[in-house]
Amino acid sequence: MREKNWYLRLESENKVFGPFSKQELVAFHRQGKLSREHVVSKDHKHWVGALQILSSFEETRRLRAPQQPISGHSHSSFVKTKKLSLPLDNQVGHYRILGELGRGGMGIVYKAEDLKLNRVCALKVIHHQQLTNSRSVERFIEEARSIGHLKHRNIVTIHEIITTPIHMFAMEYVAGQTLQKYLLADDFDIQRFMQIILEVCAALEYAHERQVIHRDLKPENIMITTEGHAKVMDFGIARRLDAEKTLSKTDEIVGTPAYMAIELLNGGKADQRSDIYAVGVMIYEALTGSKPFVGKTPVQIFFQMARKDPTPPSKLHPKTNKDLEAVCLKCLEKSPEKRFQTVRPLRDEIERFLNNKPVLTHSPGIVSKTRKWCERNPVAAGLCLLMFISIIMTIYLLASHARELEDSNNQLQTAEQATKKALQEKKRALVKSQQKLALAHMKMSEYHIATRFYTKAQKDLLAAKNIFGASPGQSKHLNDIAMALNYTTTPILPRLAKKIPFEAKDFDFSSNGQYFLLYRKKQLFVWNTSVLIRDEENFSSPQQIVPIGSSIFSITNDGQNVAYAVRNEVRIYNLARKKVEKKFSFGGRIKFLTFSPNGRFMGVSVIRSRTSFENMIVDLQQDKQFLFDEVRRESLANITFSHDSSRALCRLHIGIQVMNLNDKKVNSLWYAGNPVAGAAFTPNKRVFVYDKAGNILVWNAASKAKQQDILFAAHPNKHINHVVFSQDRRFFATVAEGREVVLWDMMTRGKILSFTVDSPIYEIRFDRNNRHLQMVCVKEKLYYYCWKIEPNLQKQLFVSKKIAQQFDELQKFITHANSFSSGGIAFSPSKRYVAMPILTHLLMWDLQKSTFSHIAASVMYQELLKITFSPQEKTVAYSFNKNHVEWQNLETGEITSLSLPRRSHGLIFWNENVLLFNSDKQLFAYDMVAEKYILQKPYYNRVLRALEISHDRKWIALIRENVVHIFDHEKILDKNYEGTVVPMNFRGHFCAWSKNSKRFSISDAKEVAIFDRVEERWELVKYIRSPFDIVRVSLSPDGKYMCVFGRNQMFIEHLESGTRKPVWTGYFLGTSASLDCDWKYLAIPSIQRGVVLYNFPYGRDTSFY
Repeated sequence: MREKNWYLRLESENKVFGPFSKQELVAFHRQGKLSREHVVSKDHKHWVGALQILSSFEETRRLRAPQQPISGHSHSSFVKTKKLSLPLDNQVGHYRILGELGRGGMGIVYKAEDLKLNRVCALKVIHHQQLTNSRSVERFIEEARSIGHLKHRNIVTIHEIITTPIHMFAMEYVAGQTLQKYLLADDFDIQRFMQIILEVCAALEYAHERQVIHRDLKPENIMITTEGHAKVMDFGIARRLDAEKTLSKTDEIVGTPAYMAIELLNGGKADQRSDIYAVGVMIYEALTGSKPFVGKTPVQIFFQMARKDPTPPSKLHPKTNKDLEAVCLKCLEKSPEKRFQTVRPLRDEIERFLNNKPVLTHSPGIVSKTRKWCERNPVAAGLCLLMFISIIMTIYLLASHARELEDSNNQLQTAEQATKKALQEKKRALVKSQQKLALAHMKMSEYHIATRFYTKAQKDLLAAKNIFGASPGQSKHLNDIAMALNYTTTPILPRLAKKIPFEAKDFDFSSNGQYFLLYRKKQLFVWNTSVLIRDEENFSSPQQIVPIGSSIFSITNDGQNVAYAVRNEVRIYNLARKKVEKKFSFGGRIKFLTFSPNGRFMGVSVIRSRTSFENMIVDLQQDKQFLFDEVRRESLANITFSHDSSRALCRLHIGIQVMNLNDKKVNSLWYAGNPVAGAAFTPNKRVFVYDKAGNILVWNAASKAKQQDILFAAHPNKHINHVVFSQDRRFFATVAEGREVVLWDMMTRGKILSFTVDSPIYEIRFDRNNRHLQMVCVKEKLYYYCWKIEPNLQKQLFVSKKIAQQFDELQKFITHANSFSSGGIAFSPSKRYVAMPILTHLLMWDLQKSTFSHIAASVMYQELLKITFSPQEKTVAYSFNKNHVEWQNLETGEITSLSLPRRSHGLIFWNENVLLFNSDKQLFAYDMVAEKYILQKPYYNRVLRALEISHDRKWIALIRENVVHIFDHEKILDKNYEGTVVPMNFRGHFCAWSKNSKRFSISDAKEVAIFDRVEERWELVKYIRSPFDIVRVSLSPDGKYMCVFGRNQMFIEHLESGTRKPVWTGYFLGTSASLDCDWKYLAIPSIQRGVVLYNFPYGRDTSFY
């Protein structure tokens, strides 16, 4: 069945017809239905002119009848052989003619039977027209002789030569088909074809070795036997290489034009390479379906051969094998020297192709193609060369004329490049300098953080952030800056809440800072500072306006009375009744007056003469005056009262005097250091004496023991102007050089923060809520400043007055604040309850009901250590430093005690009714409802250190010496269950879980070990060293950060990068400060007033900085 795989369309249109077979396309061509505009293709991608392809089909079809070789003379180039009939009988000699097989240029081939040997053979009989030409007869006989001595399986064998009665020779009869017919077959296969060509090459090599050249090799002269083997025949124009003479004339051309090598056209002598060319034509025909050169006449064919190169088969059929194409084109080289010189290399290349090995022959490159074109077209090549030279000369001339312009352009470009390079270097230098500047800002911020100047530190950090933010690859520095901003500076940074200008010069505060007084135009304006801070609209609306004619005045802390001086008289004005109720006269002009905090006493400084003063105390309840300080020249006019109004002090030039207002006794301190700048009472009745060199002496005026006095340098080499104390006894503030403000922790005397103002400070006070620092500055105008000093303060949890008094008494006997508590502040699971242990007391606050409760332990002389809440917050349990545990029902208030065989190190709730705790050698589980032990598991090898449960109550960690056991919560009561054991290199004492329960930490005094949940197992991932003794460790909810608490110091660390920053520096933390599991609140103990809760900045977006 004929294969239909050809498609047809017009070149100018996209509509495609088909598929068609070869025979159908040939029929269309014969009928004149095809034109030059038609193109054909097999794959719809590569389209070729239809007439070009069909011409090769026609040529191939014509070759079904063997082409006659041509011979000619100089007078006529070619002579066509006429079709002649053979005047023979049915039997010639002992051969019986069976039929005609074919006709050629030299004779006719018949199929005959050899009657002697009883075999079928082929008889080639010379044309009777050639008998008259002796050269033709000799050539006929020469063919027989040429084949006669060739004995090869791929060459037709000659049996006999007969010259009488007719010239003929008998040869082997080959049953099968010609190679030409196979080329047109539908089952054509290139591999099989090349196998046949390989056998043809073997035959040619054999013939060439015996000096025989075929000279007319073509598909019609190659038979394919029924077994598939090749037989080369028709050596009609063959010649011997060693023959001294040739049977062809010098100018005679013999052979089939399409298969003749080009050197034969020029009268060249045929040799092995001529046959190799013919082999190349047959391979080309197999690859493309047409011959390399096609024409209607031999002259057209020869002209194409002389002027053109064969079109590479891959251009006609893109899927053509490149190796086979290279071999084919090498056979078709016009120059014999560039072809295969013998058949052996050609055979080797064909064998490589058949064995799927790369061939050694390569397709001609662009240089080779160009050279060939020049050789074929010398005139055109010469013209192109002349044109090229002309163009070069023109370019040269133009370049010569433009050289000066080019030189100037080059100079300009050089200058431009130098400028660009300089700019790039400048940019790089600027980037480096900016990075150095940013690093310098970070260094300065570290210095400012160390000195507590957080405003300056924040400016440096923001400057560094802006520089690093504009440069890629600075994520480490940016994370470092973000942590410093978020955790170190911003939570403590003071905020300017108010700045109010006033047209006045005289002012005063009440001693508790609740009232602010301003004197202007013989009127005294009174503001409640809480309203002044809160409401901007009340700037021009004071609470009271008192008409007075004096700039010396004072107000009581309760805001009921105002005292003002009129020459030698002090008048007491009641603001509620709006009248003067009392008057006191003195023996001189009044320079200064002030009220005691309770309003009972009034201190008055009186100028007796130009060189003497009197400091008087007025008892307003008894309306009595008594002399505080004798008339002395060096005495100054400042009088200060203690917070409880039981004492008063007067600053002298080289010391101070303190009067007990109950017995009127005076105690003097003569300061041997620098000149005294001032003095003030602390909330616990001690006296801060500060000098002009920045030192503060803490003097216990009620005690004569000098060893209790403390001297510390608050502002080295600076003049201290003011010292004030907060009402809650937590802080005090100092002012140095009139502008530098420092906030201190009262218990630790640690510096919390420092900042400067742009105007000299004339007075400073805490407000009544201790949340703000109020100050009055004078610069052209009088300004009222209000600074919010604890922006992150959430709530203060106070104890009852009775408990506060007990702690005040205890404080007299306890030298250090840390002695009050060694256990941490605990939060209940929902953060409803906050509990803090102090000695044998448990202080607890209900944040939901805003109530305070106090539990005094039933066991005396044991310190309360660990506090834990049940999952549903119905019970609180606490352990002591000896063998005792108690728990309280928070709904009924009932307290239950349990004595242990040994001291407990850990205490947790397994569920609402079961407590887990451990001693040195045992793990216990106690059912509080059944009042019995349900687990007593011994551990003999190592001492048990601590016990802690994860926040999701899934895991329990039990710390032993150098190992930690991780128990599944549900399995821990199984006595045989040991959990997962993870080793570590130190003895841990404290355990902390992240809220997501994917990480926990174990710490000792100096080191922290971090454990992670990795692929269903627990692994020790890193150790972290602490610069101070560790009291407590807390992990952030996501486990990325760790907060380490020491005695009055703490730091936060990013566990992945190792960035570490100090937190809440300077604050009194004791050993009880802690964070809740969500890192929402930081709890700090206040010895006098319970617990202070701060909003912890975890998770805060730092992009606003």
